[in-house]
Amino acid sequence: MSLELLNGPDPGPIRVSVIAESKCYLVTVLEAADDDTYVRCYFNPLSIAERVEVLGDYWDARMLTSDFDMVCNVFKAFFESGDVSRELLN
Repeated sequence: MSLELLNGPDPGPIRVSVIAESKCYLVTVLEAADDDTYVRCYFNPLSIAERVEVLGDYWDARMLTSDFDMVCNVFKAFFESGDVSRELLN
């Protein structure tokens, strides 16, 4: 699921997305900066560094969360302000 800004700031956030499987969520923000784009994501340094399959791709477990409330808060923040705190997605 994605939420995209139309006519958003340039540079700045473009889209927030989540992919999910079995209560594992990968939340990202696509952001334009100068002549490039960057992806910001959730990162939990306390999680075990292992690979987890989500929808057929393997992701670092430190990039995944099982906290659905946090996922909802990320989308709510993006919808209301057009950005997500770097404390949540860096």
